[in-house]
Amino acid sequence: MIALALLGLALARPSAAPIQLAQDEAATVEQWQLDQVRIAPDTSDKVLKQIEPTHSLDEVIAVLNKLHIPFERTPAVLLPDRMPEKLRTSILALPKGEPFVLPEGPFISISVLIARKLPPGAVRWQAPRRSLPSSLTES
Repeated sequence: MIALALLGLALARPSAAPIQLAQDEAATVEQWQLDQVRIAPDTSDKVLKQIEPTHSLDEVIAVLNKLHIPFERTPAVLLPDRMPEKLRTSILALPKGEPFVLPEGPFISISVLIARKLPPGAVRWQAPRRSLPSSLTES
C-alpha cells in the first residue's frame, strides 16, 4: 500500500465550492475509476499502520472489520490532472489492485485504481519523458 505520507506530499482539503467546476471539467479530462473504502479522518495512526501491509482492498476491509472500524465502500472518480505529478506517477507505478491512501475532505480514502477512462476529445495523462543527458546521446 502506498500512503500519502510516504510520498512526502500534502494535499489541501477540498471545499464544497469547486464541486460544479470539477464536474464540468470531468467531462473533458481523463478520469480514474476507483473502488474505494472511506474511513473517518480521526482514525488513529495505529489503525493505518495495521492496514499498511495489505495488498488489496479486501485485505483492508478484513483489517477494518477485525478492528471494528466503521467504513463505507463506494465507487469513486479521481481526476489525475489535479494531482501533483509525483503522486500520479506513484499511483500508476503500483501493482494492479494495490491500495493507496489519500485524505479527501471529511474522510480518509483507501482506493484501488480500477480503470482509466478517457472521454472523447480528452488527452490521457502521461508522466513527462526525461531526456537523456547529452553525454549519453553523443556518438
